Amino acid sequence: MQADDFQRSAVVTASVLNRDLPCVPGELGKSIWLGAKATIDEVGCNTNLGILLLCFPLAHAASSCDTNKTISNSLAKVLQIADTTDTQYVFDAVCLMQPAGLGRKNQHDVNQPASAGLQAVMQTSANQDRIAWQYANNFDDIFSFGMQSLFSTYSDARRRFDDIEKLSVMTSDLFMSFLAEIPDTHIVRKHGATMAEAVRDEARKRRIEINTSDQAVKKKLLTEFDELLKLRGINPGTSADLTVAVMYAAQLEYLRSIDQCNIKAEARTS
Repeated sequence: MQADDFQRSAVVTASVLNRDLPCVPGELGKSIWLGAKATIDEVGCNTNLGILLLCFPLAHAASSCDTNKTISNSLAKVLQIADTTDTQYVFDAVCLMQPAGLGRKNQHDVNQPASAGLQAVMQTSANQDRIAWQYANNFDDIFSFGMQSLFSTYSDARRRFDDIEKLSVMTSDLFMSFLAEIPDTHIVRKHGATMAEAVRDEARKRRIEINTSDQAVKKKLLTEFDELLKLRGINPGTSADLTVAVMYAAQLEYLRSIDQCNIKAEARTS
């Protein structure tokens, strides 16, 4: 995979979300499947299954969110109403993408017909997969750990979204926070829990040096760590997916705040 594969995947999956996203059973799973199909058709490999599973519920929640609710509140309903049809769409998306280390399960195997709602199915995998854990815990890593890490470090985070250099630094810092605090379950599936814990410990040590360095040195240290992980065949993909989801949720909230300000301004002038 190359960076261009991820960029092209983002473009084609964004087009899936550029449509009505009604908060009704079946629609969330359909969106995830359409995103997976668009990705495979465009790049022929799994660049973003975790991102689809995390970001598409956020998009559906934002779409159905009224001005008196947060996206987190709306998300709870989006996840609760996702029924067996949603689960089957997600199973089909997973089979299409073929993520590494998938394996077989005695209960709710993706190669078998879906038999329960999406949240119930994700609950059975929550202890082994951090993305499934989000479904069972209303995306708590996104709204609590991730958002808090982002805004406690960068009080002006929303103003950084339009500056690619500042956005890059902010995103890298958030990624290192996830990697240093939560064992990456993609590493667990491929290399085992011991390796995931070792990578987390290494990330903690490196984060200290990275956080106290200037931008040029920080980029060098991050690149060295990235190359070392690649040489060992280690891909902390879950940490990356969670990072994307936090940045996406933060920008959705930002856009909603702008819309609400515009609505209030229009009300005052009408």
